[in-house]
Amino acid sequence: MAVVNGLSRCVSGGWRCPKPEFPFALLPSRDLLPGFHPSPPTEKVKKVDLALLVGPGRTLVTAKWSIRADREEQFMSDFQAYERLESAGQDFGYVLITNEFDAARLRAACERRRQNAPLFTQVVHISPAAVGVVYRDGGAEGASAVRGHIASGRLMSLEAWLESIAANPRQTGQGVSRS
Repeated sequence: MAVVNGLSRCVSGGWRCPKPEFPFALLPSRDLLPGFHPSPPTEKVKKVDLALLVGPGRTLVTAKWSIRADREEQFMSDFQAYERLESAGQDFGYVLITNEFDAARLRAACERRRQNAPLFTQVVHISPAAVGVVYRDGGAEGASAVRGHIASGRLMSLEAWLESIAANPRQTGQGVSRS
């Protein structure tokens, strides 16, 4: 929850972050998000940590300080529920924000796929520069892959992500198609 609280403070203009010109919402459940059907009464309601709403664009954000094995499975099941209940017939973004430092888990988050596309539109780290320092000399396959994801921008900083949203808020909901 610390990540979400900090992010909401940053998005709302605190902490010397750029203040984007678009609405965001901390939502108790995805059922309150425009463009999604309510969950069936027999199904557990999925909660969204943060939603960015720009015109028809929607980005669902899951914020996890660390990524445990059970959360790795939860990411896919949550996405499948969002995809199944999407009602607007439009793409939506699915972003992971984390402070995880385990190379294998970061690599998995960056490379996890659903059908023919990455599961996450973006993978955002609180400090990828710190991750780069931790793994700068590591020769293991996971460390090398993480360095590659940082270099390519697949694993991006929170600051860079917020700047990209502020620069082009209409892009927030693009990247994850329903198919």
